[in-house]
Amino acid sequence: MSNSLTPVRYSNDLGVISLPDDWSLHLLSTSRTKAIDRRRLERTIEEIFVMYPIGDRMTDEFTYFHYGFVIVHEGRRGTSWMLFHFGLWVDTPEVFHVGWYQYLESPFIEILDEREPLASSYDVDFIANELSWWASCLASARAENGDISWNEARDLYLGRAPLPMLEDR
Repeated sequence: MSNSLTPVRYSNDLGVISLPDDWSLHLLSTSRTKAIDRRRLERTIEEIFVMYPIGDRMTDEFTYFHYGFVIVHEGRRGTSWMLFHFGLWVDTPEVFHVGWYQYLESPFIEILDEREPLASSYDVDFIANELSWWASCLASARAENGDISWNEARDLYLGRAPLPMLEDR
């Protein structure tokens, strides 16, 4: 459905990127243009990882896996980066999130807090699909005794081929 407040959006699965500290992330993007500069997005995410080290936000309470997905949302006011990554609390799989934002024409990228939205409606399908895919990877990596092979789940999750570009109206 299209109206004057809702421009056409293009959703892209840009494959897996590797980052410092052995991080691997599916790179997903929503924007108003078809042309996506993957290398620019990768460089910015690398800069974010240096400015805001993910390890500084982790506690001993959880086991953190260094994989997940990042959605880059290029909107009318600026760009948001939403990182979802996986881990464990004891033996319970968990999903963690952190986000950053950069206003148009601003050189600064700031970490988001609880006052900011988690995601735009344009991003919900990406989030649902990625979490569903991770859940299916966990199910596939589960042994008959219920134990999960975390390495197998990681390999299955990261091994998925990129999804085709979608055009939303």
